[in-house]
Amino acid sequence: MKPPKAWKLLSTLLFCYAVRVLVFRFGRNGTPWDRAFPFASAGAPLLLVPGRLRDERNASAREAGRRLRERCRH
Repeated sequence: MKPPKAWKLLSTLLFCYAVRVLVFRFGRNGTPWDRAFPFASAGAPLLLVPGRLRDERNASAREAGRRLRERCRH
């Protein structure tokens, strides 16, 4: 059974947030925890943008392929 899309998105967002917090905290500069959390919250949604753009591009390509097949049948 596949998880609902909302759960998948939420788990991906939380994973990206956690990774970014750890990168900010234990990176070269060693950002303190109180600043790592807000920085990560600003950056985590930006990591989801490429996936969202890919989904939209795939949907439009799927639609264009459907129209082309429909046109070629007649």
